[in-house]
Amino acid sequence: MKNLILSLYLLVPLLAYSQPPGIQQNCENWIEKGHKAIINQEAELALDIWADARTHLTEPCLALSVEYIRLVTEQNMKPYYELAFSMYVWGLSSENIELNANALVKEIEHMKPIAEIEEYRRWKKMLDERNPDLFSELHDFWDRKNYIPDFNYNPRLLEHWERLAYIYRNFAGDETTDILTDPRSVIYLRFGEPDNGRQIMDLSIQPEEVERFVTTWVAMQGGSPMRAQSLTGNISDRMSEYEQHTEIEMWRYHSTHVNSMRDLTLFFQKQEDGTYQRISTLHNLIPRRAYGRQAISRVARESYEQQQRSAQSTVSISPGLVMQYLYHAKLRSVDPYFTNRTALMEDQFYRFSENYSITPDDDDQAELVFISSAYFGQELHFRDRYRAERYLASAETEISTSREYLPEIPVEVFQYRMLDQHNRPVYATFVESNPIPAMYADYTSWDINSAAIEGDFTSLELDYREVYSLKHILQRRDANGLPLGITEHESVIMTDRDSRATSVFLVPVVTEPVRQFIYARLDNKLAPESRLLASANPVQLRGLGVKEFTQPPHFDAGPNILAASDLIIGYSRDLEAKDGLFFPFIVSNQKTIPYGENLAVHFEVYHLETDEQGFSRFEVDYSITSRSGFLNLFRRDVIDGKMNLSFEHMGSRFAESLELVTEELQPDTYQLEFQIRDLIRGQTVSRAVQFMVDEQGQSDSLTSLDESVF
Repeated sequence: MKNLILSLYLLVPLLAYSQPPGIQQNCENWIEKGHKAIINQEAELALDIWADARTHLTEPCLALSVEYIRLVTEQNMKPYYELAFSMYVWGLSSENIELNANALVKEIEHMKPIAEIEEYRRWKKMLDERNPDLFSELHDFWDRKNYIPDFNYNPRLLEHWERLAYIYRNFAGDETTDILTDPRSVIYLRFGEPDNGRQIMDLSIQPEEVERFVTTWVAMQGGSPMRAQSLTGNISDRMSEYEQHTEIEMWRYHSTHVNSMRDLTLFFQKQEDGTYQRISTLHNLIPRRAYGRQAISRVARESYEQQQRSAQSTVSISPGLVMQYLYHAKLRSVDPYFTNRTALMEDQFYRFSENYSITPDDDDQAELVFISSAYFGQELHFRDRYRAERYLASAETEISTSREYLPEIPVEVFQYRMLDQHNRPVYATFVESNPIPAMYADYTSWDINSAAIEGDFTSLELDYREVYSLKHILQRRDANGLPLGITEHESVIMTDRDSRATSVFLVPVVTEPVRQFIYARLDNKLAPESRLLASANPVQLRGLGVKEFTQPPHFDAGPNILAASDLIIGYSRDLEAKDGLFFPFIVSNQKTIPYGENLAVHFEVYHLETDEQGFSRFEVDYSITSRSGFLNLFRRDVIDGKMNLSFEHMGSRFAESLELVTEELQPDTYQLEFQIRDLIRGQTVSRAVQFMVDEQGQSDSLTSLDESVF
């Protein structure tokens, strides 16, 4: 193990550029001190040495940063991941290209497989031109890949280095070989571990397999056992000339893993020198000359002379098609695709026997069978090669398997147009998520022997609020995908009915090209051992959801124009205000009201005209209509005193939550319309919303307020 670790670090190339000798030598000395600790099997001491170097070096040293993150991921030292990320960011904070040129060359090559080709070319050009902006370019690249916006390290970066560590252990050649010359390295950096693991197999064809196939083929064409024996011997001899190294690795990725058109099946063929080459399909194991007439013509002539022009003497098949069939047949039990391919070939063989009736002295028909079978084999080769390359090209440039480990938390976003306290346009943005499936997946994955608590989650004997926390996070990114900042809210986890947890953010109107994302992050505060931890993710992270959203057009908010917010509706079992609630009722973002409940509605009015004493006066008319027509619920005043829709208010803006008596509405879809009239200025504004009365009701969705956001 000591020699292995040392050999990996010796892969760091010598300086390739002219660099300030004093500064560079100082960096190399610190790296060498750490290597000596590694030789003595003191990995933690090496990390301490390199971390300490950061306080002594006058310039950030990317080579040292890379050594740190390499050692941490090579030895799976997850407690050091945060510091490893910090060291890496420190290395990229340099502006000294000359000092870090060699490390940059290596780093760019490591990032090439997961970058777009234009990005890679731009980095190479910037390095050649000694442009110090290259450091920030590489930093921004990893910022865009970060799928956890509020954590202390970037798990996608650490996952990349975990994959590099795997490549060093499994694919590296001698010390002078660039690891990325192995095509398996490139694929592994892009997609990670194959879904079915690395399947290593030897596809060598045995004589008895050839005999079985040829005997069946000759019988289908009306040939004799003697002819089958003769043809078997000839084809076996020729195949020994054509068959290449048949040890291969097969990697399979499901389409959902790599976001490709179909599942990806990749083959890597072992060469004579022990290296590997990617081949598009199994057909690549067969040379084209194996399909040609010359591969069988000599034997056909000999058989013709020996058997006196019998029909059996004309029966023939190219060795290439035999190899093609047998290679695919070996993988029938591994992948349904090969089962289908083998069945397709068998079906075609039967078609040959049906379409061509070979009689004595009929060499032309026999030739047609041979040519047709050879053509079919090569056509299948070209078709499969095109398919394989097309599916690989359709896959993502890179995929994070660490992200795939995390249970998905469904997230929904609902936006309502409002004005803030300074009369600036904003959106009251409601976020709803359901973390319960992720909580259950986590609980059932715990290592029972190391679980920090006891209790039955499913029967809620476990106090889940002591174990789990849920955050809703609003993140903005610029047009290039770089983060512009985040806002967080600790949401209350609900367990009744469909268990939606809700938060509210007041989001300003976006005027520049900005992308907005909502994240739902579930943490296990006790962080017991879990099979979900076999990744670069933070140990406490147990579920993640993300949704990108765009803003609808806002209303005209001119200072002399009467304006009103969108109507926010819900229902209420208790209209008394509760701690932590934004509205004193249950908000229904799905616009569904349980049968038998009164409708609650929140509305706000802006830019009301005031009199000399500062009072505004306005009226609200509302109507509720159904699909069946007018419900005779049009009112200007509530005569019985339960609610009066004429208002006098101090100030030019007003906010209120009303309860409308709708408990007798039958299940149906309804339209609620508000018309607000300023009695001083005479202006009016209208708002409407459609809702459904549902006999099944809907779940509680208590809306908590993040006061820091407002």
